[in-house]
Amino acid sequence: MSETWLKPNRRALLVALVPPAALVVAGGGLAAAVRGHSTAAFWLGLLLAAVGLLGTLGLILLLRLPRLAFADGCLLVYLRGWQPERVPIELVEVFFAGQGPSMMPRVRGQDPESTSEVATIVVRLAESAPEWAQRRVNRSLGHWCEGYITIRGTWCEPLSPALILELNRRLVQAHRQQRAAKDSARQMADLRSEDGR
Repeated sequence: MSETWLKPNRRALLVALVPPAALVVAGGGLAAAVRGHSTAAFWLGLLLAAVGLLGTLGLILLLRLPRLAFADGCLLVYLRGWQPERVPIELVEVFFAGQGPSMMPRVRGQDPESTSEVATIVVRLAESAPEWAQRRVNRSLGHWCEGYITIRGTWCEPLSPALILELNRRLVQAHRQQRAAKDSARQMADLRSEDGR
């Protein structure tokens, strides 16, 4: 079972639920209204309701999917899809605040050079692990390059200095637990080798 460290932007996802939920209601209403009168309209209503229901269920699943979580000695990074990238926690050095482009679509008439900036959380990974320096991610959710994972604030819970401090506190705690587990395993191995003499 994983421990959620950074939640998604629930407010944005709840707003995004409105169109598919409306499609369910409209499609169901159409199917109910024309039932027995027009077979084509009835099936069209059912199709619209089914598409809306699938969209609604997908967004409900996204509501439960964190941006960052911790499980089994790994930081779980959800920036690509349903399956996380599992980064060994010993490679995670620090979390800090940043700022970057929102990657939101431009409003008509907006200057192409002007992009809105959003707060971000940046995860710095150890330079000693170049194999983790870069991954492909959904660009609207974040960026992963040169050992830095950037998570856009647009699609996660509201960012604050207190949240950054909490993430770093959890990171220190995870590092300590991991060191304690390694020390315990080393001591057990030493005891076994002494017993084998």
